[in-house]
Amino acid sequence: MPSHKNKTLATLLAAVLGSLGAYRFYLRGKADKWAWLHLATLHAAIAAISPTLAEPTAALFDVCARGFVGACSAF
Repeated sequence: MPSHKNKTLATLLAAVLGSLGAYRFYLRGKADKWAWLHLATLHAAIAAISPTLAEPTAALFDVCARGFVGACSAF
């Protein structure tokens, strides 16, 4: 039986951290492959805006990509 999630908190997470997919992690957990895709594309977005900021986020991209692959393989 799924647990009850607070809709107000989910909306707040979507408004504040929506591009990171925080609301998807809150609502569906770590197994949500689309939430991991939000984080995996963050590196590409940062690289497109500012290439000098892309270097420090490369490690984050690796972690998120591994999480996305792990979530997809769970299905």
